[in-house]
Amino acid sequence: MVNAVIILECFGICLTLLALRLLLNGDGAKEQKLLIIIMCGTLVQNVGYILELTASTLETAMTAVTVENVGYSFVPLLYCCFIYMYCYIDPPKTCLSILGTINFLAVLCVFFDRNGLIYQDVQWVAEVDGFHHISITYGPLYVVFLFSRILIPYILCIYTLG
Repeated sequence: MVNAVIILECFGICLTLLALRLLLNGDGAKEQKLLIIIMCGTLVQNVGYILELTASTLETAMTAVTVENVGYSFVPLLYCCFIYMYCYIDPPKTCLSILGTINFLAVLCVFFDRNGLIYQDVQWVAEVDGFHHISITYGPLYVVFLFSRILIPYILCIYTLG
């Protein structure tokens, strides 16, 4: 099953690279440039996920989780900005600026989380079939970043499209 997910991730990365190639050959509208940035973030996140799936030690897996977080940090927020641009609606700049600041702080916290604010406990778990993975207990700051990085931007997108 893990091999199937790895193959699907490789396929997704290839599709992302193909989409990036097509977007880079375009005319360069603002929407297109924003999509390029979104695709780059998605690419980094997917590479981090594939590294996590193939990790052989806890340190390698946590590095991969960090790569995933860096890649995914601004994707929902930029997607929200894209929806506003695509629908010709003025975005709530104050709200998006606050979310952008929180997302930037989230990236810094992922690198410098020494007090267990994002990840309280991380364990390397070995399954019976020889598969290894990490088990993460999330800290209190993770919930804040979950809302600011994922839920609020997507709620704004749904509200804009609705």
